[in-house]
Amino acid sequence: MNINEIIFFKVNDKQKLNEIIKKSAEYAFLSLPFTINRMNYGFNEISERLNNIFKGKIAEELFFTFCKEKKIPIDNSKCITPYYMIDKKDFLYDNYEFDIKNNFYWETGNFKDFIKLPALVPNRHPKDQWSKRNKSLFGKKTAFVFTFMKHGEIINGNRYNKFVNIILGDNEYNLLQEKIKKYKGIPLENEPIDMKNFLDDINIRFVQNEIDYMELIITAYATEHHFPIFRDINGYNVNTYYYLNDPWSNWYEKSQFGAKFLNGVFFTKIINATAPIVKLPSFLSLISTNDEKIS
Repeated sequence: MNINEIIFFKVNDKQKLNEIIKKSAEYAFLSLPFTINRMNYGFNEISERLNNIFKGKIAEELFFTFCKEKKIPIDNSKCITPYYMIDKKDFLYDNYEFDIKNNFYWETGNFKDFIKLPALVPNRHPKDQWSKRNKSLFGKKTAFVFTFMKHGEIINGNRYNKFVNIILGDNEYNLLQEKIKKYKGIPLENEPIDMKNFLDDINIRFVQNEIDYMELIITAYATEHHFPIFRDINGYNVNTYYYLNDPWSNWYEKSQFGAKFLNGVFFTKIINATAPIVKLPSFLSLISTNDEKIS
């Protein structure tokens, strides 16, 4: 893909933003006990995990909003699962079943090189998301679409968060800890009775961090034809594949925080199957070839 094929989708309608934020936060609180499988998560761990689910849901909702506004005929109705069940794919389109892979970048000073960002799929263990890349749930071809959002800014080496976050109070922490111990991250077939009114006891509060709009950056997609170019990257053992076949000399390097991309625009601590998005086809090209008009 090339830089002109990147889609920048901005939502600045305050009512719509508030709806997305509220819906995503409620989902995060409800689903957390069925995704965390340890019993001794501390306050910081639960807060981080809660916000990760929250931010991922926001990206998903923004993507669906983009498709609705641009009249892209995706089908996510078959993929919707309740908070207490295992996630399926995110949406169906054409002959593909898609997972949305969103990541956050840090602004380091008028960053414009979005074409250099990495496509990432978690590959921490043999049963992680990368291992399911060819697993079809709907009899279609499997695919990933890679999106990005701005988390904040790095100024003089210090990070300044600019993204909305959930504030986890002591009461909310204790309630979540109780449910995590009870359900142990195990998905269920039916909604538990004690979770039906769970949100009534939760006071959801946010750090807004100057949110006047949200922008989703929709870049590339990958199918079975592109999976062979992905390589594991974790920042501790640099894979020489992307030094020998690297479109940029400083694409990523080892750091104490994991893999450091583009001099700090992007970090990841875990092992990911990785490829530069420039080596993948654009999502725009996929929807354009199916007579969808994007303006």
